Amino acid sequence: MRWIALMGIIVLAACDGSGVQFIVYIPADYGTGPNADPEVQLPDEVRLFIGVGDEHADRLSPEGFGNFQKRSGTYWLRDPSNIDPEVDRAPISIDSPAVFSYVRSNAVDEFGAVVAVGYTDGVPTSSATMFHAGFGEGVVLQYSMGLNGAADPRNPRMRSRVNQLEIWGADECVYVDNRRSDVEDDQHRVAFIVGSVEDRDCDGLVLGSGPPECNPDVHLGDGPAAAPSCLYSTDATSSDCMIGAVRCQDGLGDDMTCSPAGFCGAPELCSNCRDDNMMAEWDCAQRYSAFAMNTVGSFGLECQIPAVRGSTRIDLCEDEIHVAIVPPAGTTCDDVSVKASADPAFSDTFTLENFANMANVKVTNQGCALTVKPSGILGPLVPLDYSALMLVKLDGERGLAAPVHVVVVPDTGTVGCSSGSCTWVYQPGANSPDACVLGG
Repeated sequence: MRWIALMGIIVLAACDGSGVQFIVYIPADYGTGPNADPEVQLPDEVRLFIGVGDEHADRLSPEGFGNFQKRSGTYWLRDPSNIDPEVDRAPISIDSPAVFSYVRSNAVDEFGAVVAVGYTDGVPTSSATMFHAGFGEGVVLQYSMGLNGAADPRNPRMRSRVNQLEIWGADECVYVDNRRSDVEDDQHRVAFIVGSVEDRDCDGLVLGSGPPECNPDVHLGDGPAAAPSCLYSTDATSSDCMIGAVRCQDGLGDDMTCSPAGFCGAPELCSNCRDDNMMAEWDCAQRYSAFAMNTVGSFGLECQIPAVRGSTRIDLCEDEIHVAIVPPAGTTCDDVSVKASADPAFSDTFTLENFANMANVKVTNQGCALTVKPSGILGPLVPLDYSALMLVKLDGERGLAAPVHVVVVPDTGTVGCSSGSCTWVYQPGANSPDACVLGG
């Protein structure tokens, strides 16, 4: 069936002002033709949904769609005076079109989107769409809109139908999809009318207010993986040990399940830190050397930072120490960040805490050339032992999760400063994260 939209102009007397009128009708061939839906029912009522203001190009998922089923289209904000369900509705039949008239407002020059929805016994069964419907200057512009049978895309079997229509949410948001019909306006074949920018997915949740809104573009969706916050492995051998992130569910918050975040660690990182408590596992990963007899084991970064005794503090001997990261064959380094258990997030600086001792170590890189830049330390004149976790981002959305072990060694003799060292510990084979990184 063809989607029909005709426009005419009726000239009114100047004293009648300016306005717009929509005549919504049921075409004589409704429910017939090669594309007809045998289940289609004639509507007995019609409502107008009106979008105003600027149009926004976006990808949204209405109710019944998931995170990976966003529809690329355009949305408008619903006219505030168009919210009451008792307004902008009228009975309709083949012999009796519905007529809606509006007087021009100083605040509105046009209706950005108009969706006429036909109802059969209270259920939406048809629609017609029109975009950028302008008001006349001293005249009333009249638009005719012919309804077309519509399928509800919340049923996946209906998503191949020519015309799709969905109305969802407490504020009655509208989604229309005419991509497979002969709608002349190519840019607006997929369109939405929503209640607000803040709640454009129409799930009643708003960022920063009330229950968590994790994905503002997906109705009751999942939030993208947040900052790394857990260890992820699919089997008891931990052969695919990865850093993960706890996902966020709209309205619920963190769902306490760990999803992989793209950084691979040595299998022993997951096996040695395995715990039924996700937070305990993550604490172990950030302080791995403390759980592994003061070593990074088969993979990670080992640093010894020399220092000399001062009257009230330990003075570090070197401003920076250099070491080469050894990535898996065929990959290169893009970025590096590091986090100790006491730090709120991964960054290029991590804080090392051990009782009253404190130090900051800045880690930078250019390619795979790593520079460790320690700063001053306060505390007793004994060796200081610290742990952290470093993430090395590689090309191609891959990465390494490397435990870090830093020992500050005060010189107790009279020789003075010795040379510091950092070593990239790498044992190929079963203890290497290479297979995980390369997808083996």
